[in-house]
Amino acid sequence: MTSRGCPFNCAFCSSSLQFGKRWRGHSVDRVIEELSILRYDYGRREIEFLDDTFTLNKVRAVKIAEAIKREGLDITWTASSRVNTFNEKVAKAMKAGGCHTVYFGIESGSQKTLDFIGKGITPEQSLEAVKTAKKAGLQALGSFIIGFPEETREEVETTIKFAKKVGVDFAQFTIATPYPGTRLWTYAIQNNLLLTRNWRKYTTIDPVMKLKHFTPEGIAKMLRRAYLSFYLRPKVLLKDLLERHGFILKRAIRGILNIYYGTKRSREAGEIPLKTMSFD
Repeated sequence: MTSRGCPFNCAFCSSSLQFGKRWRGHSVDRVIEELSILRYDYGRREIEFLDDTFTLNKVRAVKIAEAIKREGLDITWTASSRVNTFNEKVAKAMKAGGCHTVYFGIESGSQKTLDFIGKGITPEQSLEAVKTAKKAGLQALGSFIIGFPEETREEVETTIKFAKKVGVDFAQFTIATPYPGTRLWTYAIQNNLLLTRNWRKYTTIDPVMKLKHFTPEGIAKMLRRAYLSFYLRPKVLLKDLLERHGFILKRAIRGILNIYYGTKRSREAGEIPLKTMSFD
């Protein structure tokens, strides 16, 4: 982690609550020093940058990538970006510096949903960012969230379709989860939407909010459908089988089964009543 703080205000995200809204990052020299320790003292060749937005300061991101190449660290790595803090220069520098995958928080294909969560982006920006990444030779992973309180079936369908249209190599789907302190939490409390305060259910794959247009079982079903729809496409399966020996397929199916049986167990076990939990 080379930086902390997030100046954005997405309704579902607790990052700025943990690390503050003021962004601050280590110097390029400090980052290279840490990477050198990981590479030479611990033999690590694959690095994941866990910064909320590695490309928030685009100039710094380029300098880090260039320094990794210049120092000959011989590592591969991944990092995250907002679609509106990413451009061709950043993409080319990251690729040249050993990056193989960039993680984009795309969240939704519906502008109405993006506005509700305060994401501050458009679907068109997501399309352009993914296109830029792919042109530079980077793989793209997109994060998508379904099940916001007012979200309609049509809007969820739009997001599932957009995940396939936007061109990402990998997709992560989750169910909107109101973590304490977030704007989504405040909205859920004000509208009496919480189904449980059993924190073990706050996994982002278990439904924990009442939704206007879905039952808990209904939104869980849409989550399974999203994964199946994305990963069981013929071209995705063929590429996975040829290049990764079915690695993604195995993980996707395992994840879908975990979602299915986890939700099933939740229904069978029943939820902990709200009155038994306290935040005092």
